[in-house]
Amino acid sequence: MKKFILMMLIMVGGVLQVHAWGDLYLICGENSSWSNTSYTDAFKFTCLAENSYRATVPGSYITSGAWYFRFRDKSSDTWQNISPESTEDNQEITGTAYSTNWQNSDKKAFYISQNTNAKYVHIYAQWNTSTNKWDLTSEVITSTTSYDIAYTNPSGWADDNVKVYAFLDGVTLAGSWPGTVMTKSGDIYTATITGAAGTKIIFSNNGSNQSWTLDLADEGIYNSTSKVEKVNISAGANGKSTFSSTYPLNFASATNISAYTISSLSKTAATLSKVTGTAPAKTGLLITGATNANEDIPTIISTTSVGTNYLQAAVTETAVTAGQAYVLKSGEFHPADAGTIPAGKAYLLADDIPKGARSLSLVFDDEAASIEGISERSVKSFDFFNLAGQRITTPSKGLYIVNGKKVIVK
Repeated sequence: MKKFILMMLIMVGGVLQVHAWGDLYLICGENSSWSNTSYTDAFKFTCLAENSYRATVPGSYITSGAWYFRFRDKSSDTWQNISPESTEDNQEITGTAYSTNWQNSDKKAFYISQNTNAKYVHIYAQWNTSTNKWDLTSEVITSTTSYDIAYTNPSGWADDNVKVYAFLDGVTLAGSWPGTVMTKSGDIYTATITGAAGTKIIFSNNGSNQSWTLDLADEGIYNSTSKVEKVNISAGANGKSTFSSTYPLNFASATNISAYTISSLSKTAATLSKVTGTAPAKTGLLITGATNANEDIPTIISTTSVGTNYLQAAVTETAVTAGQAYVLKSGEFHPADAGTIPAGKAYLLADDIPKGARSLSLVFDDEAASIEGISERSVKSFDFFNLAGQRITTPSKGLYIVNGKKVIVK
């Protein structure tokens, strides 16, 4: 039977050093040969909880050959095996917990049988408070999962240096440190990690700066400190506000608020188009709803375009000169004074608006009215403007702005 042997030194001066588990490492050698073993590349145990530890090794160590494993305290120079309490020479570690009193022996040890389908092998050690001894178990992982992830790069790292490093305890899954280059997709960075439950990830710009160590989750969107699942968005005190986010957002199920882009501009109006699905990161939005209505909008990995949008995203605080931008005030867009646009808001550039415009009312394209059989008298009683903001004396068939609303003359 092909197998590997587990060995560990945990006795220091004849006294059991329970706390030493935090510094235990696992190494391996083929066919009991340790001459080519690099002790500096040993797999370190991960502390899962108080007195609960796990080490992970690649499944290739048990798919073929006779692979032997040893454990060592980081401060020790000696590697020896740990003995099962059983009187048998060796004990196979399975899903059943096997107790050990850590008696060092050259004849008895723990092992895991060969498994040609193994992807990873977890080795667990749990302190048993009833027996005051350690219980060992193992878990052979025979399948892997593909995890699609995205990073928002809020610190503005160089495009070609945003990397992700993935590891499962001591096993590297995504290239050697600092990891593999992520793909820039719109305003986010994406990657696919093949791994298993318990995998950790670190984002970096080639190792110079890096994120916290984070838990890998499928469809996870991350910043440098956490995975972001939802973003709370408010319609504000007036029931209308602007918003921008560093994360792609999914408005498909929104009920308390509605999100709009601005698809066209005239001298008198800004025409809004409703976002019914996803909005990519750094998309300027206008939010509507009841007074102070708010909702948690889920993030989503998406770079789907929202089409033409004149709203600019102020992802960070943005300085503007007098007259350079239009901002939302009292439900309309007005020229902004010199100052700053707060981070997380959106604004219009004056250069995108027809010259001579003052305030811009909001026209919602999902509220366009249809005027059929309009009489000459009715035409003369209203001011008609085309979508370029030009006054039309005698409108023909088409789409116009009348009293701040879209109307269709047929």
